[in-house]
Amino acid sequence: GALAIDPSYLDAKTELASNYLHQYETGLIDADEAVTKTLAMTAQVLAERPDNPEALAIQIYIEARTAARQGDPSAVTNAIALLDTLVAHNPSLYQIRALLGHFLQGTGQIDRALTLQLDGLHRDPLNPQILFSLGSLYSGLGQLDKARESLQQSLTIEKRQPNAYVQLAEVSLQSGNGADFVRHSLTAISIDPQDHEIPGFIALFLYRLGLIEEGDDFRDQVFAI
Repeated sequence: GALAIDPSYLDAKTELASNYLHQYETGLIDADEAVTKTLAMTAQVLAERPDNPEALAIQIYIEARTAARQGDPSAVTNAIALLDTLVAHNPSLYQIRALLGHFLQGTGQIDRALTLQLDGLHRDPLNPQILFSLGSLYSGLGQLDKARESLQQSLTIEKRQPNAYVQLAEVSLQSGNGADFVRHSLTAISIDPQDHEIPGFIALFLYRLGLIEEGDDFRDQVFAI
């Protein structure tokens, strides 16, 4: 079939599953629709290649998120153990590392998440996603200089990252630099004008400064999207 004609066929399906997962995380598609599409795609890949680590990791992640939403308290803990094993056997695959890092960060295991990403950076020092993850972790730890440096390095490698600019804006706000908060937020909007949350953040910031009319302009953008 298609696999014999094009060896990258399953890789393309795995990438598609990853894209559905990204849309799920960013709220671009309905959660139930994302789960259905992602699991259908990973099932097709695993039917042909049961040991495909990235497809397996995505399946583990989605199933654990779904089970956790339905009230299973052990779902994420079990998924962390499975993803930990997959990372150990596939240390160069960023997708698996990112999913494990997400669960570690979400369960408050910041030190483990930091160690995980630093190990990833050692293996792949020019990976913009790892640098972004480190920037987010350092920001959460209040290590603002390290956060800023990691995010700027990430953006030097890959410029069109609205989430990195949003995180950089947050670091600026934590540092007390309102002008840079607005500047970085506006850059994020220029890259992703359909994200309604960013103008909302700016509106709230301006309202806190008493700049009602200016805040209203950005609030109107939220409703227009």
